[in-house]
This record gives sequence, structure tokens and C-alpha cells, in this order.
Amino acid sequence: MNIFSLRFFLAFVLLMAFCPTFLCALSQRQALEIKADTFELDSKRNILITSGNVDAVQGDIQLKGPYGLYDQGQQRIDFTRGVSVYRGDLKITADQAVADGSTQRILLTGNVRFYYQNIDGQADNGSYDSENQTLVFWGSPIVRQGEDQLTGDKILFNSKTGKVTTSGKARILLSADRFQ
Repeated sequence: MNIFSLRFFLAFVLLMAFCPTFLCALSQRQALEIKADTFELDSKRNILITSGNVDAVQGDIQLKGPYGLYDQGQQRIDFTRGVSVYRGDLKITADQAVADGSTQRILLTGNVRFYYQNIDGQADNGSYDSENQTLVFWGSPIVRQGEDQLTGDKILFNSKTGKVTTSGKARILLSADRFQ
């Protein structure tokens, strides 16, 4: 394979690698910018490994982390060793994120936290649906707004509407300031 073909193939693989994560169809013609310290392509296994200061931006979504692996056959991208997802005022952090191109969701595991304007939350696990802009938490989820706190077995946060709902053993703690 000559150097031109290798560059073209690598650019195509990079585009296909991160498009499912950002859920931007090629028809939207949004530019994709990926920065990292290193890229490694295993063309026999159709795997692309990015490492060191990985920063990928497409449209209004940005992912940052130290390590990413794209498996073209499974249409999924794994970010490990810490990852941050940004979209507008929403920031999500986790130990690991797996973006599934077929479901348009990002599964977040380990120390999941989110920040949105004056609302923040945390849980053991979460799932972000980019199309619907919803974040679901489970595993000791807590959502806070100032001194107020909401807990339950599962908490759903919609960043488009700002609405928070909970199910299973729901509990809300309202600060005394609300009653003065």
C-alpha cells in the first residue's frame, strides 16, 4: 500500500471510528477533528487505537481521554482510563465509556458524574443517549441542585428540558431555605 493510500485509508477509518460516538451522519457534513499523541492502526483486525491526550470534536460533542480503541467490526469505541464527554453546558465524566454506533448510546461505568448548569449528579453507572439528550443513572445515583438532593434506584436527566425523574426507592431532601 503506498503512502497516499495508507493516509486515505487512515483518514477514512478515523472518520468512521468517531462518527458513531458523536452520532453525526455523514450526510450532515460536519467536520471532525481528532487530536492525540499517537494513532495505531491494526488493519488486519480493523482496530484503531488512539492514546495520549485524545481529543475528538464533531459538531457540538467533544470526547476527551487518555486512551481510545475503535473496533470497526463491533461498531463500538471504548474509552478507558478516564473519559470526559462535553455537549454544550453538559459535562459527563467516567472511568470508562463505550460508544455503540448501532444503539446511538454511550455506556458509562465507574465513578460517573455529570454537571449541567446548577445541577450535578453522580452514580456508579450511566448511559447517555445523544439523540434524545438523556442521561440515565443507576447504582447509588444522586442528583443535586444547590442543597436539594434526589436519590432513587434509577434517575433520568434530560439535558434538553432540564427535567429529572426517578424510580424505585425515590427520596428527595429539600433544604430548609426552601421553606423560609
